[in-house]
Amino acid sequence: MSQRPAFYLCTLLLACLCLGALPVSDGFAQESADRSALSSDDLVAFRVHGVTTSYIDEMAALGYKNLSADDLVAFRVHGVGPSYVKDMRALGFKNLSADDLIAFRVHGVTASYIDEMATLGYKDLSADDLIAFRVHGVTVSYMDDLARLGFKNLDADDLVAFRVHRVTASYIDEMAGLGYKNLSADDLVAFRVHGVTASYIDEMAALGYDDLFADDLIAFRVHNIDRAFIKEMDALGFVSLPADLLISLRVWDIDRAYRDRMQDLGMKNLTPVRLIAMKMLSVDAAFIEAMGKRRYEDVSISKLLGERGHWYQEDSNRPYRKAVEEIVRELTAH
Repeated sequence: MSQRPAFYLCTLLLACLCLGALPVSDGFAQESADRSALSSDDLVAFRVHGVTTSYIDEMAALGYKNLSADDLVAFRVHGVGPSYVKDMRALGFKNLSADDLIAFRVHGVTASYIDEMATLGYKDLSADDLIAFRVHGVTVSYMDDLARLGFKNLDADDLVAFRVHRVTASYIDEMAGLGYKNLSADDLVAFRVHGVTASYIDEMAALGYDDLFADDLIAFRVHNIDRAFIKEMDALGFVSLPADLLISLRVWDIDRAYRDRMQDLGMKNLTPVRLIAMKMLSVDAAFIEAMGKRRYEDVSISKLLGERGHWYQEDSNRPYRKAVEEIVRELTAH
């Protein structure tokens, strides 16, 4: 015999009990969610978690009117009561939304935690800041460790970024031990984001790059300058290049295949700077042929290059202008 009729009967009886426990007065109907919209599941949840008419009235008196059934249940589940709301208001959080209050309780934003942060100088944190602090583990002990290392006045965003990207006291100490003692908060976060580790720094030092600036290390990691690339450049005769030139070679995708291609086109004096200039010019057989029909003295270098020279006047490319002029002069008729 099917047990469904018995199940439905039990559900109906439980709903009736809940309805009996929640007498629907006019005030009750006005101060909370539309009672006609409450399902039997809502009524059961109200009964289980203690959402009573008096509780709803107390929250309404504090400004939390017309809360949904889900909000009311979440309030009770997570311990959002009149006393907690009053505690938060006493600390300056007078207009927290229902979602903020729930998030505060879920993540452990208590009056004592807010007081601890204020004692450390963080008196004007927003609700979002406090939630982020708790979510990512910004604690008094963590901040004490950072203060010991000289990071005493980090802003809230920096503290969260430190925790998100695992900038710990041990990591800062490790970098200091490798000579990076005065890194900024931004540098430390960038180091972590791009994977600047002790082993990577040691590897670069073993290849001759033992005095790189923080920006260079970050750029090396961003552009994937590794042992294999440096060894490839060494094999081409480009040994002990300055960091910025090595970065530029990587940015412009200069490798053995490109060098060989320029060589096959008859290009001469294939230094790193000239190879970068050739890549900027998009040198190919058609370009070489077109330049051979022009006279260098006839027009300005910018006009001579046309679309390929749109970057010529940019300051960032100043180191390559002379190489560009040399290449164009070699290719044009005299």
